[in-house]
Amino acid sequence: MLLLFIKAVFAHWIATVGILLTLTPFVPEAAQKWAEARMNKQFSLKHLWIVGTILMAFAFYQAWVDEHTNAEQLISEKSHLVEEREFWKSQSYEKDGAIRKRDELLEANIGALSSTQSAFAQLSNKVLDITRPEQLLVQVKQNEISTVSMGEKKLWIISLVSNKSFSPIRGTLSCANPFEAQGTPVVTGESGTLALNAGVMSDRAVRIGIVSPALNPDTPLLMIVMAPENPGLGKCTFTRG
Repeated sequence: MLLLFIKAVFAHWIATVGILLTLTPFVPEAAQKWAEARMNKQFSLKHLWIVGTILMAFAFYQAWVDEHTNAEQLISEKSHLVEEREFWKSQSYEKDGAIRKRDELLEANIGALSSTQSAFAQLSNKVLDITRPEQLLVQVKQNEISTVSMGEKKLWIISLVSNKSFSPIRGTLSCANPFEAQGTPVVTGESGTLALNAGVMSDRAVRIGIVSPALNPDTPLLMIVMAPENPGLGKCTFTRG
């Protein structure tokens, strides 16, 4: 820094001397004669030192002014840079805050959407459960007619009960143990039963084919069979088809 300041002083001193020498031809002739007369009588080397010192002091002043101007400019630029830095920092903070808020809103929206989709899926399942047709179930029940006994055999009533109405009644009634069908199956509560393709398939199965009436929860199908008192009919099932 000191070397730069010395260079600046020297540069100003040279510039000042050059200006003075350049302006010499423009000095009035009377002033030139007066100066020449004074120089011839009183001029000595100390006069050069005095002039040089004065010019050097002026050069120091000019260098100081330049440095002061540069310092003020640097302070102003630094202040401006600090303001810009604070401005962009605040902008960055605001942008980060906006991004965080956006992410929070997006997360909340995703959560709400997920909850809505889950609720919609549950509602759809409930609607499907409500609107889905009830599956047809046919239960086979058997009751022993205890007042009727034929040696070691007894009469049994097999009933087919459905949870909803369906027609025609076509399928196979089979039991685990042998039995003998006594007549044709009938649907209770009806004046007549139209049977078709019904008959014995084996000692454990009977083919049932009833066109009308329909089997429903209020009108079960009844069939009387005979089977040994012991072990009885065993498990009986009805297979549609």
